[in-house]
Amino acid sequence: MLHAIILAVGKESAEAMVRIVQRSGHIKVDSVFAPAESAHHFVLKLNGLSPELVLIEMGDDRNASYCSLVRERAPEAIMLGFSTREPAMVDPVWPSNPTEPREPWPLTPSELVRIARRGYALRYPGPFDNLVAMLPAKAGCGASTTLLNVAGKLDQSFQKRVLVVDGDLRSGALAETLNTTPTCSVAHTLADSYHLPTLMWNQQVLEQDGVHLMPSRRDACGPLPQWYEWARLMRFAASRYDMVMVDLPEVINDASAEVVRLARAVYVVTTPELPALQLARSRIAELNDVQPDADRIRILINRWHRSDVHPRDVAKALGRRVEAVLPNDYLSVKKAILRNGYVDAKTSLGAAYGALAGFLVNAGPPPMVEEPKSKLLAAFVPAQVQVRRRTA
Repeated sequence: MLHAIILAVGKESAEAMVRIVQRSGHIKVDSVFAPAESAHHFVLKLNGLSPELVLIEMGDDRNASYCSLVRERAPEAIMLGFSTREPAMVDPVWPSNPTEPREPWPLTPSELVRIARRGYALRYPGPFDNLVAMLPAKAGCGASTTLLNVAGKLDQSFQKRVLVVDGDLRSGALAETLNTTPTCSVAHTLADSYHLPTLMWNQQVLEQDGVHLMPSRRDACGPLPQWYEWARLMRFAASRYDMVMVDLPEVINDASAEVVRLARAVYVVTTPELPALQLARSRIAELNDVQPDADRIRILINRWHRSDVHPRDVAKALGRRVEAVLPNDYLSVKKAILRNGYVDAKTSLGAAYGALAGFLVNAGPPPMVEEPKSKLLAAFVPAQVQVRRRTA
């Protein structure tokens, strides 16, 4: 749950807000100040709290002055101003942004959670420069393998401290790829995310050839995580690592959408055959609903051969730039899996992984195709897209 404190003018308004909060199912009230005490006593109580959400009744000068005290001791907290008098309202970022639309009072519990999320997005708009996510256009496109190998190159070639998070919470795919049995899981870490600063971090991650891995487990149980739990984990991890890479499942839910919102780039990993490209278009449309910044949603073509659809044509058809093209080298991937390691850097695929890693840390261009060698599949291209055909 989100941990909150309430600063109210009187007991009646405090009790009204407490009732709404308790019915929300996502917010826990740690303390209520109604009316707010002297500054000295307020600070003493506040020092023992770590609020993520501060609900402040507007229209009281003393409450307004306490905002600066809260900001000093809980700089990451979201401020929600509310008023039960005329004009009755809820302000998602009071008092820092008076132009932000306000909400009418009284609120339903679900409306309060929605406004808290909007306030969080305004307080932490993103993106985090060191957060990248990948997801497959369809199962089997090689997103997990790509992410793991790029993470390995970031560690080995660029000496970056890297965390890989398995965002498919009940698949156990990354752990199986590395042939390891995790004693921890990302689901458990998310469930305890409010206490991340006090957790033993080395008990939350595994280390594989220099890369830290937060795996999922197939036997994970319990409720699905909430958006604020993902937000806590992403903010905390981004503060500790040079690069955080999240391996997302094909379908984004309301909670994992927070990763997409905060990521610097989201790569849809596709292979060049028609079914995968058609599903890549669907994935992009779904991501557009979560992340309106089109430049952050990018295409990565995996297992490409010179006889396949050219990447420039894929970019035109999907309406997104192709950031990188990885060659088809199944044998090198198979060898890497058998030895529970990374693809050999001396292979063309290993070099492409290294180039993509370098691009992510601004150390070079991404791996691309120099010369067009293929024809576009006409059935895939929308009629409104004009594509210049090339001969092999």
